[in-house]
Amino acid sequence: MAATSRPSSGSGGAPTGASGRRSMGTLFVTGFEPFRGKKTNLSWEMAKAFDGGVVAGLTARARRLPVSYARLVPAVRRIVKARPSLLLMLGECRSTDPLRWEQLAVNVRHARGRDNDGVRAEDRPVVPGGPLALRGTMPAGLHRLLGGGGDRAVPSFHAGTFCCNQAYYLALHQVALEGAPTRVGFLHVPCVPTGRIPRALLEGRIDRLRRCLEETFGSAEGDCRMTITKSTAFRTTMKDHPCRSS
Repeated sequence: MAATSRPSSGSGGAPTGASGRRSMGTLFVTGFEPFRGKKTNLSWEMAKAFDGGVVAGLTARARRLPVSYARLVPAVRRIVKARPSLLLMLGECRSTDPLRWEQLAVNVRHARGRDNDGVRAEDRPVVPGGPLALRGTMPAGLHRLLGGGGDRAVPSFHAGTFCCNQAYYLALHQVALEGAPTRVGFLHVPCVPTGRIPRALLEGRIDRLRRCLEETFGSAEGDCRMTITKSTAFRTTMKDHPCRSS
């Protein structure tokens, strides 16, 4: 699979990618475990392909997230505490949807179905007292590089109110609280209804995602390793937050 460049054993020091740049930080890519009786989750099949590679000069690490309101909290906290340069979160959406580059996470947990622990959430906050919404800190137009191979990619302004949205909100909120230098983004990928993921589909999406990250963050100057500045930092009060209700 051509999605990642594996670290070179070389002569010591940081691993290098195909471009020859040395890894100077980490990229975490997350996907979710299967849920609702499925045997696979496309988001995790994509995420795990990056593990151990070097993308945009960053050592990639894959983490599988639980489809559990309760277990997501410590899982996301552990990732943020590792202070990666980039955190790209993947989740499944409906098979008829395009690729959705999520712009916002909302402070709401609400779903008719139950999570993998059997818990149903109805109109509850992700973080009590937190802002109504938080905006992702990866480029808003990144979706323009993700289309192709029969896939259409669009910006989305609602990541739902199930575990995908909760994970996104938790990550953004935790980064803000800790002042971590982590840029966070979330991509919803259309699921495969049969559960049998065609190899060509999987490899094509992985390769486009890798190239998108390289083109967006992989400059020689190390754009992906810049810290969050005042222009991209989150406001953690409803009074100041740009997404607050009017």
